[in-house]
Amino acid sequence: MNKILFAVLLCFNLSLFSFAQTVTADLVVVNANVRTMDDKQPKAQSFAVWQNKIVAVGSNNDTKSLIGKNTRVIDAKGKLVLP
Repeated sequence: MNKILFAVLLCFNLSLFSFAQTVTADLVVVNANVRTMDDKQPKAQSFAVWQNKIVAVGSNNDTKSLIGKNTRVIDAKGKLVLP
């Protein structure tokens, strides 16, 4: 029974990983001066939006993998971005 449960969970995790690799953001803002209002990460350089929700915040490299052929990319040129 444990082996079957392990196999099912493994397949589920692999399918989630595969899904995450194919999802691209609708919008990515790069080269920004983002103030997150989060004490653990008060500043960021980039963020990504998918289906009207912020799905990633961090450096330009952190959001680069979410850029696809239909992703709108905005270069903020260092301007301040607030939530």
